[in-house]
Amino acid sequence: MLPHPQAHLGSSSNVKKLPQSWNDRYLPIDEHGLVGNMRTAALVGTDATIDWMCFPHFSSPSVFARLLDARKGGHWSILPVLPGDGACGAVTKQYYWPDTNILITRFHFPGGVAKVLDYMPIGSTNCIVRTVSLLHKKHPINFRMRMLPSFNYARDSHTVEIHEKWGAAFVSSSLSLALVSSVPLRIYEDRERIAAGGPEGGGVEAEFTLERGADITFVLKAHAHTEVPAPVCVTATKQMFKDTVDYWQNWLKRCTYKGRWREQVHRSLLAIKLMIFQPTGAVISAPTCSLPEVIRGTRNWDYRHTWIRDASKTVECLSRLGFFEEATAFMEWLMARCISGNSETHDPSRGPLQCVYGIHGETKVTEQTLDHLEGYMESKPVRIGNNASSKVHLDMYGMLMDAVWIYDQHNRISYDFWIQLRKMVDWVCANWQRKDAGIWDSRGPEKEYVHTKAMMWLAIDRGLKLAKLHSLPAPNEEEWMATRDAIHDDIMDKGYNQKIQSFVQSYGSHMLDASNLVLATYFVPPNDPRMLGTIKRINKCIDEGGLMANPMVFRYDDLKTDDGISDKEREGSFNMCTFWLIDALALLGQESERDEEKKDAQLNLEEMFTHANHLGLYSEEIGTEGNALGNFPHVNAHLALISAVYQLDVALDGGRKRGWEAKTA
Repeated sequence: MLPHPQAHLGSSSNVKKLPQSWNDRYLPIDEHGLVGNMRTAALVGTDATIDWMCFPHFSSPSVFARLLDARKGGHWSILPVLPGDGACGAVTKQYYWPDTNILITRFHFPGGVAKVLDYMPIGSTNCIVRTVSLLHKKHPINFRMRMLPSFNYARDSHTVEIHEKWGAAFVSSSLSLALVSSVPLRIYEDRERIAAGGPEGGGVEAEFTLERGADITFVLKAHAHTEVPAPVCVTATKQMFKDTVDYWQNWLKRCTYKGRWREQVHRSLLAIKLMIFQPTGAVISAPTCSLPEVIRGTRNWDYRHTWIRDASKTVECLSRLGFFEEATAFMEWLMARCISGNSETHDPSRGPLQCVYGIHGETKVTEQTLDHLEGYMESKPVRIGNNASSKVHLDMYGMLMDAVWIYDQHNRISYDFWIQLRKMVDWVCANWQRKDAGIWDSRGPEKEYVHTKAMMWLAIDRGLKLAKLHSLPAPNEEEWMATRDAIHDDIMDKGYNQKIQSFVQSYGSHMLDASNLVLATYFVPPNDPRMLGTIKRINKCIDEGGLMANPMVFRYDDLKTDDGISDKEREGSFNMCTFWLIDALALLGQESERDEEKKDAQLNLEEMFTHANHLGLYSEEIGTEGNALGNFPHVNAHLALISAVYQLDVALDGGRKRGWEAKTA
């Protein structure tokens, strides 16, 4: 068993002391920064080691996966070699270059500063660039670069070829990579990986000395055997860096948000942009897979796919803040899914859509377990793919139709697309009384979830509004109206528990669910007594019948809910749900001009900012010990942050931009 990592100066600090065994442990999840190029991404630790990267795309098999197995997973490290005790005298600081996704990791040691610059250029070349520089030091400093790939989730062996003129090639049965280096490389054999049963195939390492002001660059990219990569060119590398800075800073200038907390909004936008798969417009939930929601637990899922239910917030945030190009690309991806549905694996009983698709639109995202990997901090099983695609999910139709409603305000939908949407609304009307797996993709018994019912109400409501707004043909309009009203009455009759004065998780239940906080956005006014009761009840401590661990919100009490997972320890609070509560309080403040709710929302929001990592990134959850849990960074956490900030900013200015009925305007 590998030693448990130490929390170096807390997750909110950007200053880290390198531990003694820097290459033989798991970093905390949130001690990483993200770099990418909208095709793939890499997590770079505070020790300047790349612990996770899939190539060539987000959902491709991993090349570096030390996050999921510290011995077999593969990594790429760069470290100063200091006299005496190696790198242990160094302290690291990690930053983003202002208004970009270019990452800087600095090593501070007695008498000097060195840095590692990590980024992925935007354009036709799919690669990652790492530049090492010595900024200050009276005497030269030695560095060691060590790269040990593990192809196909550490399942495929590979060979290493040293090329004196440009670097090294790594050749596996499914992928070949070239490491272009401006210093000589030599083959490195990792005996520990071999002893642990890892795949055959070595790595490379280089030891080099830098004078003050000098730098060394490494470039990792795909390699064809007929190709002879060009050696590193200093001039070309500097231009590539400048072009990357310009790309990100010019992109962010398009942001139209001028309210409070712009720094947090900008960083969230930059993180969201990194999780857009540019070739298709799809938006992934996270660039990682199988990072645990409970340490040594089994809630370990693959989030490198696209969930239909994320559509509404994604389109809303992007279009609201001026990024219509990205919103349009994602909507076009959604349109294609509405046309093709789940045709490859069509099961009419599951409905016209499945809840999750691959980034290319694949319907087959079959779940597998990788039993040869030990998992992050021994959290097993390690999963790739996601079986949520095979379950019945009814809530997604509401979020999809809401996304269409938002999109239509900027780009009117076509008649042909309307025909597909009309069929979808008909299907919702015929199936609204069914049970499903709910918003949380439960692996337990299907239920009549209140949130699902509200989203089916929303799907019909948005269909009716689109038809009315554009006089679109809706032959079953009367049935739509009758069904919408029936769902509303049904929720109020069966989804609200008079005893606890709150909407509940499912019909006949007394369990709370944070997903009901969004009812204040779509379904009922935030100052409706039933919504007020729900907010009040959720605001209680989880040990007292609520869902709170101030200021964080749990999605539900997993120790008391049959969701098909039997972990004995409670999972972390959900960052997305915490922002939902802030959103609901802000809407309440807009609706009623009650200062108390506005102040509570502001205090909760500003405290949540302190739970981001040192770079402003959020994981899916926060554990009971304050540790980041789940896949990282999590797109829904950043989308929910933007929505909460926007609504609260409006409330604090005494405005009312989006109450419960704002989208009907």
